[in-house]
Amino acid sequence: MVTLFIGRDGSAVTLSGVTDNKGNGHIVRKLFSAKYPMCAPVMQLTADLSERGAELDLAWKPREENEVADKLCNGIVEGFHPKLRKRFYVKELKMLNKILTEGRSLHPEVKAGKARRKLLAKE
Repeated sequence: MVTLFIGRDGSAVTLSGVTDNKGNGHIVRKLFSAKYPMCAPVMQLTADLSERGAELDLAWKPREENEVADKLCNGIVEGFHPKLRKRFYVKELKMLNKILTEGRSLHPEVKAGKARRKLLAKE
């Protein structure tokens, strides 16, 4: 669950949320991931937060205590008012698309380099 608190001047102040994945909290706290493709949405999130002058605080909650999020992850939207849904299109996230495109071409080269390093380390 993510809550956006809006300041009186209309600016975003704080975002808070709950996740059942402890790794998500660490990534959001650092706003960094070196792994592809995870680095792409993290960079997009960082840019979006920065552009809005917002911060994100993500807390961990066990999955069994977060039934609402679990339903949403499984595409179960009954009980959620359609007017409250926010639609977005990945193709409109320019930074994300650029990073994914560049990453797709660079990723095989990075994997090959890591494999070479492992072989050299074994010798």
